[in-house]
Amino acid sequence: MSVGLLTLALGLIRIGAQPTYDERVSVRSSSQGLGLIRELSRTTEAPHVVYYVLLHYWLLAFGKAVWVARLPSVIAGALAAVVTVLLGERLFGRLAGLMAGLVLVTNSSFVAMEQTARSYSATVLLVVFATYMLVCAVEAPSRLRWLLWAGAVAAAAWMNFFAISVLGAHALALISLRDRVGRRAPLLGLAAVVVAVFPIALLISFGDTRQLDWIPAPTPDILVSAIWKWTGRNPLLLLAAAAGIAVLITGAARLLERWKALLLCGWLVAPMTMALALSVVHPAFVSRYLLTASPAVALLSGVGIVSLRRKPAVLLAALLLIAATVRLVEHYADLAHAVPPNV
Repeated sequence: MSVGLLTLALGLIRIGAQPTYDERVSVRSSSQGLGLIRELSRTTEAPHVVYYVLLHYWLLAFGKAVWVARLPSVIAGALAAVVTVLLGERLFGRLAGLMAGLVLVTNSSFVAMEQTARSYSATVLLVVFATYMLVCAVEAPSRLRWLLWAGAVAAAAWMNFFAISVLGAHALALISLRDRVGRRAPLLGLAAVVVAVFPIALLISFGDTRQLDWIPAPTPDILVSAIWKWTGRNPLLLLAAAAGIAVLITGAARLLERWKALLLCGWLVAPMTMALALSVVHPAFVSRYLLTASPAVALLSGVGIVSLRRKPAVLLAALLLIAATVRLVEHYADLAHAVPPNV
């Protein structure tokens, strides 16, 4: 709960700053009638139609101020942080979960995302919740848990289609657990996801009117820059996450199982892999499309930090959080000096 409150507090700082061009599009599109939103879904705004409908009713109820439009994202970010802590506790213990939550909420990229009136924050929440329900279903299978898992994955894909990439990580974990959980329930859940996601995939395919033409072809420089932004421009976060990956792969920490390594490492690379794969057909690699893996980075960092001896762990955690605080101060300073975009 304390991590959720911290996330909420960080998200509320300068929440009324000047909106970006994309945020203005969100408010303008969501303020239209449902009929016009439906028309937009047939063209460039197909990937955002569910978010626009939800934001439509929110703005109708509470007004169109910038902070009002951003508030749902802030709330979703806080909930995502709480679920990340719970997921970390379930997988690796209380301390690792708490550390993962702190790493996530102090990541300046995550804070910037939760302060943006777009679907990114809600998507991260749904992806984390889907992963949490998968872990619950693995540890104590029930029809309801498998249903909630499938529903959360499908909802995340409707919110932002790149979220479907998390299924790759889930599939890796389930394949390694096939003797433990069986095949019937996961396959039924997967079939339900495919059926539920097919309409939005179709809508995006037919609604594509060259809306991605502004994205350049991915290059090594663009890839490195995207990862740098994704981790909040914090090299110590990369170090902690690398330590977590090493722990999971080598099995150096007690009670770690293979499926957990596959789940987190797969989750880490899933959106990047999907973006690069799509770029073979048309450039689609943008740093914000990687944000659904932000909790995976945080969880890996939590594992990496708690696996160290006490003094090195405290030192790494302290330095990481100090560096994150510096980036947060820079983020808020940028908001203070933001100027209205030309629209």
